[in-house]
Amino acid sequence: MSNQRPSRQEAAASRAADIVGALADQKPILAYSIGDLVEAGVGSRTKLYEEIKNGKLATKKQGARTLILPEAVKQYLASLPDGGSHARAA
Repeated sequence: MSNQRPSRQEAAASRAADIVGALADQKPILAYSIGDLVEAGVGSRTKLYEEIKNGKLATKKQGARTLILPEAVKQYLASLPDGGSHARAA
C-alpha cells in the first residue's frame, strides 16, 4: 500500500467533487458562486478569476454576480492535469 498523499490539486478536486455530489443529493444546485467554489477547495478567489479570464472556467453573469454552472465546474476539474508528475514522495 502506498503512503503517498494526494497532491493539493488532487485533494482539492476530490473535496470539490464530494461537495458537488453532496449538494446535488440535497437539492438541485443551479449555480455556484465564486465563494462556494473557494469554500469547496476548488481554488482561491484570485485563481478562479484568473481561470475565468483565461477562458478555462465558464461563467454566467446575473448583474454584478458571477455564477458558475455545475457542468462548468465538472468540466474545469476534468481539464486539470493529473497530479502524478507533481506528487511529492512521502
